[in-house]
Amino acid sequence: MLYEIKQVKNADFSVIVYAISYENPLQDIDSISHELSSMLCSSCNVLFDLLLSNGDEFNQFVIGRFEEGNVNYDSLRLINIEDSNLRKHINSYYQGKYKYLKNSVLSLHQMTLFSK
Repeated sequence: MLYEIKQVKNADFSVIVYAISYENPLQDIDSISHELSSMLCSSCNVLFDLLLSNGDEFNQFVIGRFEEGNVNYDSLRLINIEDSNLRKHINSYYQGKYKYLKNSVLSLHQMTLFSK
């Protein structure tokens, strides 16, 4: 598995797909779409957090539209999350997940920061 899906209450997206290793989960978009189909009843935006595959870089966050049982690949676009509280909430997912962090592109220093 390349990802973990979490439902959230947010005005801009309903689901976060977290990369759980250095492998980019977007390469498994069909499986993600299938899993989302069983979780969601309606169309929504999906946030992809690619921290472990892309690092703490400009391309960490990608948002896309889930409609009619599929994540529309053409809808995917990079976004920047400037809200520090939202960013903290998203990053809190990695607390204590040492196995995931060790299997990522992050430096040892970054792994330590995100694990706390």
